[in-house]
Amino acid sequence: MIVTNVNISQKSQEILIKAAAEKRISVEELASEILNEAIHRGAFWNCHYW
Repeated sequence: MIVTNVNISQKSQEILIKAAAEKRISVEELASEILNEAIHRGAFWNCHYW
């Protein structure tokens, strides 16, 4: 596991908390899902366009 600190706006924090509550998962789990999705989409994009 990699631990990092990320600074996000108050509004982004509120959205993240609400979204995690709706999915009934922790904010950390949701943030991990978001980062993984961004990484996979970025890797997919790079493989097909470079």
